[in-house]
Amino acid sequence: MNASRFWQSSNSQQMTAKEGHECSGKNMKLDSLEGLKDDELQAVIGRSNELLQERDRQRKDKALGEARALLESVGLSLKDVAAAKPQKNGGGKSAAYHAGRQYQHPRE
Repeated sequence: MNASRFWQSSNSQQMTAKEGHECSGKNMKLDSLEGLKDDELQAVIGRSNELLQERDRQRKDKALGEARALLESVGLSLKDVAAAKPQKNGGGKSAAYHAGRQYQHPRE
């Protein structure tokens, strides 16, 4: 059984499962994975990774769209926000003490 047939058969099994038997449908999928050969499992893993990447890209696109809409409502763009770089050490201030120098208390 190749991976595409596995997905088709597991999807049809899930669709035919009754409302009260959803949990047993998940167990059927897990049990059917155990019967696959190594190359078939690799194909399933590859497809799973593709699906995860696609969903991640969709979430990022949705978030960027919402961010653009929000920024446009206040008159800004993503470029305006991205151009601002964070300052290191408290806004460009140098450290109060420098390494390698000896300091003395003023009263001594």
